[in-house]
Amino acid sequence: MKRGSLLAIPVGTNYSITGQIRLILRGGQVEIHYTIDNTDERTCGTLELGIDKGYTEALVDSEGEFYGKGLGTILSKESDSLKKKYQKRNKIKTVLDQVEQKNPKKAKRIRKNNLGRKKLNRRKKKHQA
Repeated sequence: MKRGSLLAIPVGTNYSITGQIRLILRGGQVEIHYTIDNTDERTCGTLELGIDKGYTEALVDSEGEFYGKGLGTILSKESDSLKKKYQKRNKIKTVLDQVEQKNPKKAKRIRKNNLGRKKLNRRKKKHQA
């Protein structure tokens, strides 16, 4: 393969990709990110509807119907646990900074075994789903 030469990448979609793309390498797989123009030509009617976004419930419509009850408790629980985890990671990072000059092997082990992102990324992905 020569630098600057074209490279054919098979994709699993029927939509033709145009414009700029962004190749993302995540977890050993390549993701292709691109923008599409999404137009909807359907008529939407004449009825007006009010929606309120909130924290304890995801949405409330103008008829008083609640959607996503208990969302606030889930978000608060995740936020509190992440706060504790990042505080502990910050302490470990401080120890790493102190040890790095004196003992590089220990610093490497701390970085590998205590400051990795695999579990955090997996948890974040699960929470966002």
